[in-house]
Amino acid sequence: METRFNHVDSQLEGIKVQQLEQYQRIMDTLDRVSQRLEVTSDQIGRLTEGYTEDRLYMKRFDARLDRLAENAERQERTVDRLVGIVEQLTKSSLSHGPRPPDAPSG
Repeated sequence: METRFNHVDSQLEGIKVQQLEQYQRIMDTLDRVSQRLEVTSDQIGRLTEGYTEDRLYMKRFDARLDRLAENAERQERTVDRLVGIVEQLTKSSLSHGPRPPDAPSG
């Protein structure tokens, strides 16, 4: 009977060893998964920072484009006014005819 108990004890010991080995493999796998998750989380953080910087850059770029468009519109209005002035001066000059060189202006 004692040999039978020894045999059962031996089997139980073998099962315990197998369970401990399985537990260790599971823990090793969990460690690797945890490390990969940390790396992935770090990469996602860097990507998020990059996207945030890109969005900020694009907002600044859009604002600059808006200012450039406003400047172009102001310049266009200025050119239009100058063209109008030149046209008026040209019409005025043509309607009064050429002035003698020694005639007073005005």
